[in-house]
Amino acid sequence: MKVWGKKEDPDLADITEKLELLMGGVSESFNKISSKNESFRKVIKELRASDEQLCQQKIKVKSLEQQIEQQTKKLKPTNQLKSELVQVENQLCQMEAQNYNLKRKKLKSALFDKFDALKEFSETVFLFF
Repeated sequence: MKVWGKKEDPDLADITEKLELLMGGVSESFNKISSKNESFRKVIKELRASDEQLCQQKIKVKSLEQQIEQQTKKLKPTNQLKSELVQVENQLCQMEAQNYNLKRKKLKSALFDKFDALKEFSETVFLFF
């Protein structure tokens, strides 16, 4: 556009030159905000994966509880299953605490970055227009 403007009237050349600067700045801001959005999405995917691991552990607990119930109905010894259940429940509690802390830290950081990029973008657009 700048090249075309130079071939035209001097007033038009001035406008197209400034328009190129304007569009370049807006484009750069769009690139920054899209980069921050990508990193935000990665954090959300990590949190989802962490939740899935937690869900698998909960399923393991329910499975053990069902096995204990079945063994109790058959009047078979359940000591080994009960001790395994206690271990799995302890692991689940630890995983839940870690998951909560992970969510809190990562989500806070990711949202801060995302809103900071949005603020920077809006300031850039405001300055140009």
